[in-house]
Amino acid sequence: MANRAWNMPNRFRNIVQQFTRIFHGTSTEESRTITCANYVNTIMNLPVSKLYIDEHSHKDVRKETTEMINNIRNIFITMVNQSTWMDSTSKIIAIKKAQAITAKLGYPDYLEGDDMTKLDKAYAEYSFNLSYMPNVLSAIQLHSKANLQMLRYPIDNLLSSSPSNRTKESKAITNARRLYSSCIDENTIETEDVDVIMSMVSKDLGGWPVLQGSDWDESTFDFDRLMLKLSQYNNYIFYTVNTGVDETNSSIRNIHFDSSNYIRRLCLLANVSVMDTDIVIVTAPKLLHGISSIIDRQSPRTIQNDMRWHFMMNRAWNMPNRFRNIVQQFTRIFHGTSTEESRTITCANYVNTIMNLPVSKLYIDEHSYKDARKETTKMINNIRNIFITMINQSTWMDSTSKIIAIKKAQAITAKLGYPDYLEGDDMTKLDKDYAEYNFNLSYMPNVLSVLQLNSKANLQRLRYPIDNKGWNFITPTSVNAVHIFLWNEILFPAAIFQTPLFDKDAPKYLNYGGKDKFNEKKETGK
Repeated sequence: MANRAWNMPNRFRNIVQQFTRIFHGTSTEESRTITCANYVNTIMNLPVSKLYIDEHSHKDVRKETTEMINNIRNIFITMVNQSTWMDSTSKIIAIKKAQAITAKLGYPDYLEGDDMTKLDKAYAEYSFNLSYMPNVLSAIQLHSKANLQMLRYPIDNLLSSSPSNRTKESKAITNARRLYSSCIDENTIETEDVDVIMSMVSKDLGGWPVLQGSDWDESTFDFDRLMLKLSQYNNYIFYTVNTGVDETNSSIRNIHFDSSNYIRRLCLLANVSVMDTDIVIVTAPKLLHGISSIIDRQSPRTIQNDMRWHFMMNRAWNMPNRFRNIVQQFTRIFHGTSTEESRTITCANYVNTIMNLPVSKLYIDEHSYKDARKETTKMINNIRNIFITMINQSTWMDSTSKIIAIKKAQAITAKLGYPDYLEGDDMTKLDKDYAEYNFNLSYMPNVLSVLQLNSKANLQRLRYPIDNKGWNFITPTSVNAVHIFLWNEILFPAAIFQTPLFDKDAPKYLNYGGKDKFNEKKETGK
């Protein structure tokens, strides 16, 4: 809400302005027209630029600037040729680089003419009305989507392509392709309809009273059994169980738990025995007591219907098209989205979420990142050394604080791109980690299997040793970066080793800026 205060009514903006005046020393507020003009220029810069270009002709300026750049380039090449301190190889490299420099002057060429096809296509989803806050929320979503699409990796192409001839196809990758194929096969999804999931609801979850009417037998209702069954499918309706790293001791795990009445039975379903020495964190005991009292006052039919409803709503995106259309209609109104992702992208993102490391292997094989990892290692070491120098030269820190800060900086570990084992042809570890992920070409059974596997993995993690070398908090195909305070480490996934964030051939200052843009957010929380 603080981030949206500038977009809210005047009484909220006044509060922020008062803070800004004191904190930054500003004495006046911009006029509303200038504030709004700057905002629109930020969100829709090229349409605004078109208005500006039409108002001011820049053809002669672009022509003159082109001549200036060429003159500077020619003089530079002459200086290189005449230099006495460069060897012939260095001269050739420097001249080639100078000749290869491209110059973008003023604006994109297509903004100069009257054909607005490309401009309208680029901003096709930017449809606004005369209500400001809905427009703001829509702009935020569109801006986020555009940033991700700018860096989007063609996972759908990787999953739909034929296996590489260079190496033997990993079993895990084969199953990732199979899961993707079942997801995009809409004809089979429509043919199978809801038979699979409704059979499962009837057999494993005790039926659905709202559909069965008087045929539903209330005497069969067993709340504890129902909670356990739903938990097996990774659906925690009232209480949540999650295995995490202990924040006070990052070398052990604990259970983040919202109810203690079925924890032992649930973990036994994953062949995990909960011991008295295990740490269980109950996050909101008062809330749980309140929920329990509400449940106690409801009839079995009401509880059964409610829990069935939540489970089916969570599965709507995996069901035939008529159900997805209903959810999409709600999403369109509630979130202001105007279009739905293509099925190939939706399925690629789903498979990437479920089987990220096999998908990452495909991605890494498609794009070589050895040079990027090497260059980023140098960058991190340079930043670390400069930071340590700044600490040593600081006058406001005492010697003890300096020693602690330097030790922490020296201890930071960096995970770059992806786990090392994905770089080679030995897929033993990958196939072992995904040994239970066996899919067929029927989508809904695959989805239900995934839910069970995720639930089981979450519970079994309690007995897994902490692996500081693992990629536990972010995946190689994520367009993001992470600083993990618990383990004092930073992660730069492979997906951000691409322009505009990184280019091994770009000037170093651009690469430092690209990486810093992500790391700044993680370090400062902004």
